[in-house]
Amino acid sequence: MRLTLVALLVSARAGAQVAAGFGIDSVVLTGVVLDATSRRPIARAEVLLRDSPVRGFTGLDGRFLLRARTAGPHAITVRRLGYQPATLEGVATGGESVTIALAPAPYRLAAVTVAPGAFTFLESVPTARFALSREAIENAPFGEDLFRAINRLPGLSSGDYGAQFSIRGGRHDETLILLDGLEIYEPFHLKDFNEGALSIIDVETIDGVELLAGGFPAHFGDKRSGVMRITSRTPREDGTHVRLGASLTNAHAMAEGSFAGRRGSWLVSGRRGFVDFLLGMINKKETKAPTYYDAFGTLRYKLAANHSVALNVLTASDRYKFGIDGTTGFNDTIRTRESANNGYGNSYAWLTLRSLLGSHVSVTTLVSAGKVDATREGDERHVLRPIELYSVNGHRDFTLRGVKQDFSYQASDRMALDWGFDLRSLRADFDWTNRVTQNPDDPTPDTLGFYPRITTRSKQTSGTTLGAYISDRLHVAGPLTLEAGLRYDRATYTGDRDWSPRLHGLVQLSPRNTLRAGWGQYRQRQGVADENAFDRLNRYFPSEVSRQWTLGFEHQYVAGGSFRVEVYDKAGSRLRPILRNWKSGLNMFPESSEDRILVYPESNTSRGLELYHERSLGRRLNLRAGYALASVEERLRRVDNVNDPLKLVFDSTHAAPQDQRHALNLDVSYRPATNWTLSGALTYHSGWPFTEEIGVPVRRRNGTMDLTVRPDTLWGKRLPAYQRVDVRLTRRRSTANGEFRFFIEAINLMNRENVLGYDVFRVRDASGALRLERDVETWFSILPLIGVHWSRRF
Repeated sequence: MRLTLVALLVSARAGAQVAAGFGIDSVVLTGVVLDATSRRPIARAEVLLRDSPVRGFTGLDGRFLLRARTAGPHAITVRRLGYQPATLEGVATGGESVTIALAPAPYRLAAVTVAPGAFTFLESVPTARFALSREAIENAPFGEDLFRAINRLPGLSSGDYGAQFSIRGGRHDETLILLDGLEIYEPFHLKDFNEGALSIIDVETIDGVELLAGGFPAHFGDKRSGVMRITSRTPREDGTHVRLGASLTNAHAMAEGSFAGRRGSWLVSGRRGFVDFLLGMINKKETKAPTYYDAFGTLRYKLAANHSVALNVLTASDRYKFGIDGTTGFNDTIRTRESANNGYGNSYAWLTLRSLLGSHVSVTTLVSAGKVDATREGDERHVLRPIELYSVNGHRDFTLRGVKQDFSYQASDRMALDWGFDLRSLRADFDWTNRVTQNPDDPTPDTLGFYPRITTRSKQTSGTTLGAYISDRLHVAGPLTLEAGLRYDRATYTGDRDWSPRLHGLVQLSPRNTLRAGWGQYRQRQGVADENAFDRLNRYFPSEVSRQWTLGFEHQYVAGGSFRVEVYDKAGSRLRPILRNWKSGLNMFPESSEDRILVYPESNTSRGLELYHERSLGRRLNLRAGYALASVEERLRRVDNVNDPLKLVFDSTHAAPQDQRHALNLDVSYRPATNWTLSGALTYHSGWPFTEEIGVPVRRRNGTMDLTVRPDTLWGKRLPAYQRVDVRLTRRRSTANGEFRFFIEAINLMNRENVLGYDVFRVRDASGALRLERDVETWFSILPLIGVHWSRRF
């Protein structure tokens, strides 16, 4: 992307003085670097004189001082991660200060092989990245949820109902989610819908995001597939700003400002969801609507020129309670009464101290506490008989306390050293009972005494985890930059003691062409609150291992935009058993479903090719396109049915449930006028693997013949290809009463029936014989949305 200078405010005059102790003439250049939007000082920005070895860094107050050999004129370049670099030409020296305003860089969302850092040469470190501005996010369909916007990246996959995504064939839990340096566990609302339908982090409270989807460096651990690093919004200091907004999915409010002469700043935000409207419009009126809210707050203060402190709080809550009449069995012929009373909570508080120790060392210290809890109660009962089909009753509480420190040392522009540790104390309390009395799709009597199937677990586990790392970035010579790292992870409750080496490199072929490569070993331990540790097996397993390499090429266009191609190979081993459901669709209580299975994987592989292209076609039109060709396979040792005695059929090596061979995302944004933006998005991918259901003749208790449904080979068939077109029209207007933003959008504009699974039922043909038929279960039907946002400075 072409980096442009948004604002440079300069005032300087010539002057000179004698450098004490050197006996030569030198000139002092002083100045301050500010955020162009908030006018807040920018710390740790690098300031250089072009064609000179002279360089320096800004303090926490944004100020810098350079000593030049001559009076000039000079060219000053300022660079800082998260901002667009700025160069000021023809600066003469004198006694007055230079003021330089940097424009914040856009969101950074992409697959990378070396993580970017706040060091000058890391602008050309092996990174595969692309950028989306805040405006592009706001104008995109489903732009109110950051996780759904990120899913436009090549190599990521997700269903319509879930905000969670898979990175290059990995499970949802293989992505590390960080907010201002703190890991956020299960950061989703509506966990009864595909484990989370919306993020608990409001996109309005975010300044930037980086997604590391390749071989991420040793700084990050305990995950096998990727890292999503989120930075919260920097509060504005030019008065108090208020933002209000409402749509068919939620209402939100945010306020921000400063105090103590701008030494301190604050921001608070809150949201309340409206899911009942949404469910009604996607033909899910039979699904009762949950309630949810979330809130975020940050308080920041400059203790001194080189020290600042920030206190952050994040909390979220969900409640899903209903009692409705339902049906189950073949063709939904059994009348039942279903009830649920589920609640979920996430709460975190963390204190961060950032310090500059001299001109070469920076340190970040973070102290945190958090709690994640879940309460699940529900059952389904026969209306005409005193028969309980299933019931679930239990709760899970997970608490954490932690302290971490990250150090960065850079003595020259050729080498940078990072090291640090992350120590946590964890505790999980689990009390859960699951009762299944029969398979409603099987009319045969239970002659084996398999039912009732009752599983009761009550367990308390506590332990500590320690992660430590060291990583050295070295500009070897000319176009070559290397990064080597080593990580150590330990957990007392699993007994893991793991070492993970990482190595990445860059060759700068030309100013606009870059070749990148990365290799690493990545381990992921079992979470202390993982449901698999409390269910059937009731134990913890050793950490899983992935070994992966990545090779990529990137070209930057002269007029802006970029093209990149990347290939990768990821191999997983030491995989632990995991619970799944082989049917598709929404399932409020998957642990009690007849399709619940326990899978024993031996290994998995993920290989792929990814292409990305982004370019502006004139001043009004912007095009982004991403394509991925991938293959995700797994090898299984064994598969056990959990709630049914049936022996299952499966191929030992098969396409994994996350496998989508071809995937294409196309985004077009057109600005017909200054305040109008029309955005369109095309999503296409090959059908996912699914398990076909077949009818098997059986004899009922009374001796008559019937059909029972049985799964054929697990994941042996593929669903039809998925295709969806979304559009959004955005209008902005500024008045004396504030700035307004209106939008109207349509998800699945063509109302295409994208199949997520099949509902099987029995019918009698003309001869009276029973046979199976199936209806499709689909993702979103056409979903119109409308919203308005208002902001004003007071």
